[in-house]
Amino acid sequence: MKKPLSSFIIVLFVLLISCSKENNDLGNNDKTFSQDLCGYYYNPPTIVNNALFIGTSHKLFEAPRNANFMFKLDADLNKVWEYALGTKEVRGSAALDSQGNIYFVVQENRAANDMSNSELYLYSITGDGLSLRWKQKVMGVGDVPDIGMLTPAISVDNKIYVGGDKLYAFDSDGNLQWEYPAAGSSKMNCMNAPIIDDNGNIYFGNLSSVVSLAPDGTERWSKEDWNESSGSCAFSYDYSKVYAPRGLSIHCFETATGNEIWNYTPQGAQGGFRATPAIDDLGNVYIGTKANEKSVLYAIKSDGTGLLWSNPMGADLYCSPALGNNRVLYIGSEYIDGKRFHAIDMATGDIIWSKQLASDITWSSPAISASGVVYVGCMPGEDEKGYVFGFPTDAGGLLHNAGSPRFHGSNANNGRR
Repeated sequence: MKKPLSSFIIVLFVLLISCSKENNDLGNNDKTFSQDLCGYYYNPPTIVNNALFIGTSHKLFEAPRNANFMFKLDADLNKVWEYALGTKEVRGSAALDSQGNIYFVVQENRAANDMSNSELYLYSITGDGLSLRWKQKVMGVGDVPDIGMLTPAISVDNKIYVGGDKLYAFDSDGNLQWEYPAAGSSKMNCMNAPIIDDNGNIYFGNLSSVVSLAPDGTERWSKEDWNESSGSCAFSYDYSKVYAPRGLSIHCFETATGNEIWNYTPQGAQGGFRATPAIDDLGNVYIGTKANEKSVLYAIKSDGTGLLWSNPMGADLYCSPALGNNRVLYIGSEYIDGKRFHAIDMATGDIIWSKQLASDITWSSPAISASGVVYVGCMPGEDEKGYVFGFPTDAGGLLHNAGSPRFHGSNANNGRR
């Protein structure tokens, strides 16, 4: 006997409700962490030895919260320790050296929508989170911009490279090794995350150029004459190419010479690229725009000749994509009804699932653990809590053989792959 049509309609309705709940709400297996009114505006998480390191900050239009921290969390987002910073905010990710010491940039003396008295310092704390080892100023009063974040890169021999009003190199004890441009030269805005190739060369961008330096700080090449904000650079898998977002264009350079191989601007694109691109194992480039409701996520062909696909997300994409080894791209969005975290098919650009969140994801780009948990932080509204989320997936970590599977190259956030 055939079931009446009404029975099928009821079953279909139940399935739709079930799918809606799975895709839009936090599921029973999702992990969360929150404390006080902490937020995660500038703060991509770092994963080292199955532990998560993440600092706190708040959006520039509101005053800093009274209690900011650098946290160490376990894989289930239980707090291991906290390093208290008061009203000082972490402006980027943490990176660890081979001894377990932790480095991150702190913004001091910010007021609501006012950077005029702000200064930026590179902090180094002990691996147990108990004490400050040292701090060094990297940008002084009157220089701190209202956008951009800083994440240190750390070489295999524990030299720490960090931006600011210049690109600075310190040893692990905080002694200045060199600065670029050299002492006495004019300053440059380097609100960026430098990256390091397999020969120890450094690559970074600023408001006027993309630069490559040798490990001793001498200039290898510089491509200038820009005046546009940019995300950080990213490598191809074999380190032969480096990709730099500038305004609404992606530029691909030869790492050895700095010669431009191609540049590409998506037709009809609006706003600008504020994120760092992700580069897959075939050299394809994934990045989204910040253009309010006209924001789009793009997959650009490896030779720069056009698009694999585009997806109009309708919400700002400050967040850099993370590529899982299940060939799924993970990214967060903000603005109006943004407030979502998405899983997207890398081959087609189709949304696999999308979770509605209580707060926006801004510059807290996701990391993917070896057990498949995707971690990301969100920015709270006024008098609201921010959260660190852990979303379980079927990924087994970051995409293998990718040039840059996430922000700053790897889960360790040290600028190396």
